[in-house]
Amino acid sequence: MNLIYLLASLAGVGLLVGLNVLLMGRARMTVDDTAAVSLLATEYPGFHAVRCVVAAKKDAALVEDDAGGLYAVTALGDGLVNRKLSADIVRSVSRNGAALVIRFSDMTFPRLRIVLADEDTAREWDARIAHLLG
Repeated sequence: MNLIYLLASLAGVGLLVGLNVLLMGRARMTVDDTAAVSLLATEYPGFHAVRCVVAAKKDAALVEDDAGGLYAVTALGDGLVNRKLSADIVRSVSRNGAALVIRFSDMTFPRLRIVLADEDTAREWDARIAHLLG
């Protein structure tokens, strides 16, 4: 009898989630250079961007400030999240063509895969992030 209650509860939750997606859709925030820089300026007083590159799918961006700091901004649901890239938080960075994979030591944000417009841009940002790691 307990198994029937469990299955009915799971089916009910699944039905509610499905109905929510059907009625509300699956809104996903897009990232552009203005949104990424605005978020960082709000989160970090005195922030001034000097370079920004947006992913080909507009789901993430990498930003460099005037002090040489690097930041990752990514869409998460209907909002944006960011991480300041430093040797303390970045475990590794790897590149495969135009795609960068950044692994973080943050269990709430363990990995970011960002596909840039071309391989040269990815190579350039890979070198910048690798330089942070020493």
